[in-house]
Amino acid sequence: MDRLPTRTNLIRRGVELMSPNCVMCQASEESFHHLFLDCSIAQRVWFLCLRWINVLNQVVFNVLKNPNPLKDVEASALLAVAVLV
Repeated sequence: MDRLPTRTNLIRRGVELMSPNCVMCQASEESFHHLFLDCSIAQRVWFLCLRWINVLNQVVFNVLKNPNPLKDVEASALLAVAVLV
């Protein structure tokens, strides 16, 4: 996750950028977590994808609302099961 060239990582590696903020929403620094989970644009994309594959249910919403889903193995497993079913 730390290998992705997010704006936060690029700045940390010495790349000069005008702003560390997310290119899509400008609401927060562009980190891995923000880019895939917190960004309002990314959340909309996740919502549309989940609706498209017909797994839009309460279990998925609960997992996505988890403040730290990548470290919570149980929540990640629930999301994987919900997507695969």
